Amino acid sequence: MRLTLALLLSIFLATCAADYIVVQTRCRSWDPASCERQDSFFHFNGGRQSINANQGCRNAHSRKLLISICLDYETKRGHFLYSHQDIRCLRLLPKIVHQRCGHGWFRCYSGMWDETPCLKKPEEVPMEDIET
Repeated sequence: MRLTLALLLSIFLATCAADYIVVQTRCRSWDPASCERQDSFFHFNGGRQSINANQGCRNAHSRKLLISICLDYETKRGHFLYSHQDIRCLRLLPKIVHQRCGHGWFRCYSGMWDETPCLKKPEEVPMEDIET
């Protein structure tokens, strides 16, 4: 009985897990404008998807109905939109993990965006403002 309850509880918690993004940042100098975050992953219930996690809004080109994603590194806030759902919000966590860089890179680290309740409903981003 205890094993069955533990198994059911773990399945329930796994299906209710929040979505998050693991961001791999590589910079060519100390200047934040020299950084790129294209090798990042959006983790969701049932898998993960490679995304461009650079500053701004873009189409997600997802097989899992993820339509768009917006990230603002200055405010440490972001949001994403699935088909047939309301906009959901993200926050940039303060902890980063420094990593060894490959040739040509000055500074490398990883960070994480975690799903969080929306402080206010983000305005809809006009489609012409979304990178394709």
